[in-house]
Amino acid sequence: MTTSTSAPTAAPAPDGPRLKTLRADGVWEGRQRTRLTVRHFDLATGEPEKVGGDDSAPTPMELILAGLDGCLAVVVETVAGELGLGLHSLALHSEAVMDSRGFGGVPGVRPYYQDVRTRVEVGLGEHTPDDVARLQTSVEARCPALTLIRAADVDARVEWVVR
Repeated sequence: MTTSTSAPTAAPAPDGPRLKTLRADGVWEGRQRTRLTVRHFDLATGEPEKVGGDDSAPTPMELILAGLDGCLAVVVETVAGELGLGLHSLALHSEAVMDSRGFGGVPGVRPYYQDVRTRVEVGLGEHTPDDVARLQTSVEARCPALTLIRAADVDARVEWVVR
């Protein structure tokens, strides 16, 4: 008889990594449309008719831009709460410029965003200019989507309007 014992697993250090895995599944449906599943959500991507799609869903690059807005919103809400700032309203608008020659395979032209411009309009309760500066700095440093886009050497600028 063989027995196996294992040493007790130590709890991770509070400063150590806390990794999580994200998953998505996709099934191509033809005409540049893909049915996507993320957790229990059904989504799709597509392309406009002028490039061969059926214009039935946002493009993948539009979803990335929408993801940026959603991610920024989560981080603004989180950081405002940590700073004790009353968040009354939040609206986001993002635009990106791409050179379609990159998708076409033209050497030296990247197939993703050249620049991204985001406007964050936030309504706060009582706040000082220092509060706003801490909010902006922390949000831009902690937003996974924004930092990912910037890590790809995309000129990503955020305009803050605080009320």
